[in-house]
Amino acid sequence: MTDLASTAGPRAVLVVNTKSRKGRHLFKDAKAALTGRGVELDGAYSVRNPERLPEIVRDAVAQGHRFIIVGGGDGTISSVVDHLAHKDVTLGVLPLGTANCFARTLTVPFDLDGAVGVLVDGKTAEVDLGRVGTDLFANALAIGMPSIVNAGIPSNLKKHFGRIGYLIYGIAALLRFKPFRCTVTTDGDRRTFDALEVRVVNGSFLGGLRVAEDSNVESEDMVVQIVQGTRRRQLVGTWLRSMVGRPPAAKRIVTLRGRKIRVETEPSEPVSVDGEVLAQTPIECGVERQSLKVRVPADRDDLD
Repeated sequence: MTDLASTAGPRAVLVVNTKSRKGRHLFKDAKAALTGRGVELDGAYSVRNPERLPEIVRDAVAQGHRFIIVGGGDGTISSVVDHLAHKDVTLGVLPLGTANCFARTLTVPFDLDGAVGVLVDGKTAEVDLGRVGTDLFANALAIGMPSIVNAGIPSNLKKHFGRIGYLIYGIAALLRFKPFRCTVTTDGDRRTFDALEVRVVNGSFLGGLRVAEDSNVESEDMVVQIVQGTRRRQLVGTWLRSMVGRPPAAKRIVTLRGRKIRVETEPSEPVSVDGEVLAQTPIECGVERQSLKVRVPADRDDLD
């Protein structure tokens, strides 16, 4: 029970988004698994209205709780990190969503027993967060098809089919997708592209697929990927290569890095932040260095 241990076992608050894909079914199981491993729960919240999640986490922090376990997907985690950042509070992640990209980056197992094992027997690492405007996010923001899909996908399709649901809806949404012109400024260096998609990533995954091998939650900067092109089939090809584990064509993606990033587009485009459409271009974003304490597997030597 690395750095959370006491003679009575670690104490925690459990907050589960029961609107997430697995949250409603696994809330009771999560409570039982945690208490079975010696975690003393000072509170356990089954949250049906996701808009209440930030308030519940904020109040738990204000009450002095120092270990808060959050169950849900990337949108759930992203919605609460503003209240955990730069504080002596540790986040525990139960990946109960659809893509679970932040958990993938941390290598937290998706099965409940495995995830609880990390919470109890893992270690605490300090990782970076992303920032867009004044809001923090855990994993990635995207402009282009991901924002169109995340804005319009029916909740039942996502709930029942998971990542396949995104693919089904994405095929339909592709018919109304249009390329755009974008200007990306990284640490003062300004470049313009004909773009199909723009990604600003803190982790390695987007949509459940590994898209950025060189992105790391301890790198102290953000990776920007611009998928270049003017035809929809070029974007389809890029995603298909990711789906089968192949790197994108070198001419298709430009990769930049920076701590301060500005993205402008013509026309203005919606921005998906950890799976939720929360902004519109132009945007200012960057990195919050080592701002979040989170439980990771004990064998992650690259995370401290």
